[in-house]
Amino acid sequence: MFFVVELAFVIFLSTLDSFQTTKTREKPRAPPPKFHLSVNGTSKSILVTVETEREVKIRWCYQHGICVEGHSITLNPAKATSALLSLPHVLPCICVQVYYTSTDAKRNSMCPFVDSLNAARDVLPSSDVALYNSSLRWKSLCPTKNLQISASLCWKHQAQLCTRVSNTTLKGTKAGSVITYDTSSVDKHPQMCLQLSLHQSQRSFCNFTADMSTWEAFIEPSQRSVFVHLRSPASAAFSAQLCVLRNERCAARGAIVSVRLEGKDGANTLAVPLHDIADRPCVQVWRSDPALQGRRILCPDYSPSKSSLIAVAALFAFTILVLLVICCRSSARCTADWLHIQEPVLLVCSSDQPPQISAVSALASVLQGELGATVHMTLWSKSSGSPSGSGAGVADLGPLPWLYGQWDAVQEADGSILIIWSPEAKQVYRKWKEMGRASDEEMKTCGGEDEDYDTAVIRPVFTAALSCLKGALQESKSQRVSIVYFEGLGHRKDIPKPFRSFPCYCIPQHFSGLLQELAGKRSNVSSRWRCWTRLLLKMLSLKLSRQLQRRLTMLSPETNDGGTVAKTKAIGCSPLISYLRRTRVET
Repeated sequence: MFFVVELAFVIFLSTLDSFQTTKTREKPRAPPPKFHLSVNGTSKSILVTVETEREVKIRWCYQHGICVEGHSITLNPAKATSALLSLPHVLPCICVQVYYTSTDAKRNSMCPFVDSLNAARDVLPSSDVALYNSSLRWKSLCPTKNLQISASLCWKHQAQLCTRVSNTTLKGTKAGSVITYDTSSVDKHPQMCLQLSLHQSQRSFCNFTADMSTWEAFIEPSQRSVFVHLRSPASAAFSAQLCVLRNERCAARGAIVSVRLEGKDGANTLAVPLHDIADRPCVQVWRSDPALQGRRILCPDYSPSKSSLIAVAALFAFTILVLLVICCRSSARCTADWLHIQEPVLLVCSSDQPPQISAVSALASVLQGELGATVHMTLWSKSSGSPSGSGAGVADLGPLPWLYGQWDAVQEADGSILIIWSPEAKQVYRKWKEMGRASDEEMKTCGGEDEDYDTAVIRPVFTAALSCLKGALQESKSQRVSIVYFEGLGHRKDIPKPFRSFPCYCIPQHFSGLLQELAGKRSNVSSRWRCWTRLLLKMLSLKLSRQLQRRLTMLSPETNDGGTVAKTKAIGCSPLISYLRRTRVET
């Protein structure tokens, strides 16, 4: 036994001697590198500049007695002497360490945000709260011993609004980076939240769930009071009082009203009288016995409901509609009063085909019969005794003098000229363009001796109108000239490109726009009523558009005696009317 002890003692002395020899041979560690910092709180970054030629490591970390977590980078001063550290938060406990890459190198630390108030603003946003049975535990990334945090309860109304509840300050127990708040006597409602304040920053944590609430309350406003309906599974006393929202608080108003609920699933109602409805008060409700911390702040909806607004809008629209119907039914001249064409209108037909002539006649009838316009066209001005009453007719003056005279007269009266375009007009235009402007004598005889009256008059008149259109283009004046083509009997592509600079209308689809163009602008209508005037013009023009469509449909040729009706492909605007899809084939 003695021998074993002696052997152990010898081994201990040998080990001690070896340790002392190794320690005397160990070299002293080099001092840490020098560096300085440049802080940018806005971008949450730190620029680190080192004063050494050796490779170093740079890291930021959270100071908890020792540096924990964080992120590090390696810097070679031969390539760059500075490095930029990006931080997730600006916190008082964030420090920067710089040290050599060798094992167990000495480290130098600097904490640039220790005394910065701006750094304290990120303490709450970077923290978190955990819910336990009877407590809330707030955890920070920094130690809490130097953080002066105040805690209270607030009632959450909206996503960003949490009204602080008076006299609900909570005391917490600090332990490292955690503060524990006792919630055993707190009203655990989903809208009851823990509000933490640090310097000028605040944050609310709403961790309670619906199954944790032990009683229910909802309000029903009336004219003179607010009824608070209560329900509780256990016997308890409840109180209510009016309050007015002011600066994130609800200032108490009036007397406190109380009631006690007895037995299982007790229910009762409190009537809180209203004193001044102009303040739009809310009602704060709380359990007073056994007492719970926190008051529920319930605010009635004083704004008009959506259903009420819809009902008022519908009633207003119905009233306007009734007034318009009464106006149009009580006066036979309602349409003429609003859409009255005072200036003369010259219609120039381009085709002698029966469908085109019938459509032009229907358009002229609506303009003159419904809108009171003075319409001039060759079909109504064959002689001085024609019904149009426009003076000498085409037969008296000849096609060209009649057109030139009417053209000048309509322009002097600031009237409108409508050129009715058709597929035949495209052929006449091509021939007129190739021949150039013919002399008056040539135009008078271009119809031929065997042509009927319509052909002998319509074609030279239209040819002369082309010359007038060309002159209007050369003078860069529209002269209130518009080009009209009928649905199914023409297309915008039939109109030559030089003439497309004039307003073009497809009838009956664009009849509403044509009527407003012919009626002209009403300068005497004030801006206050201009919107309603436009609406009424739209309604009346739509009515006349449908009336013209019915007339064209009534003029549609139907044959029951063996005649042949050939359908043509409808081109142009839509919807297509039935008459303009048909042309009669003479046998």
